[in-house]
Amino acid sequence: SKNIPSAAFIVINGNIEIGANVEHIDGILMAVDTDGSGDGKVTSALTETKTLTINGNLIGDVYELFKNRRAVGDPRKEEGSVTIRYDERILLNPPPGINELINIQQAIVPN
Repeated sequence: SKNIPSAAFIVINGNIEIGANVEHIDGILMAVDTDGSGDGKVTSALTETKTLTINGNLIGDVYELFKNRRAVGDPRKEEGSVTIRYDERILLNPPPGINELINIQQAIVPN
């Protein structure tokens, strides 16, 4: 499992803004507010009609992202405005820094 590639984009006390033309992301996006300033958001700058698919994990305040992405996907393909396909890479090969911000062990489901 250590050979599985894993990438994380971590922003501490800031926000992640996903561009309007972005339609596909592979990886872990994490925005964290440690100082109570109201940051830690994952947003989309404009109201966008393109679908967004994330293969991986999305951690942070995602309200504005879901509010601003207003696309309609193909229901036969399980597409929505924002589709997140959970990926276990965060458990199998956690990127550096993740373990210091969240407890990965809480996400593991016992057999």
